Amino acid sequence: MAFHGDVHTVAGTGIVPIGNPYGLSIELANIPPWASVRYGAPDRYPRLAWAAVGNGDGFLPDVALPHVRTLLLPLPPGMTLLGLTLVDGVTATVTELLLLPPATGMLGWAQPGALQLGRPV
Repeated sequence: MAFHGDVHTVAGTGIVPIGNPYGLSIELANIPPWASVRYGAPDRYPRLAWAAVGNGDGFLPDVALPHVRTLLLPLPPGMTLLGLTLVDGVTATVTELLLLPPATGMLGWAQPGALQLGRPV
């Protein structure tokens, strides 16, 4: 099970900073009427979107995003950039997937200074 981290909305082509997630969930929207669907389970839309993950040293080879909802996992450690290429009009919602819940400060272990070992707080 993965936890949801930051969410990014993207249109067009560009690079999005990501927070070294375990994986990504990418959902495409505004599929143009001319897009040829290849029926299956799930439907496939070839040649609409591509993604590449990387960091300050460069990018891994890009991968096609053939489905309306595509998972990329697991990502190699240290991936802090997402390059997206979307055809005109298509938008993508990218959700970072985490192995641990994001630190919210609501849990005792996530609050700095809430515990002193050896003495009561």
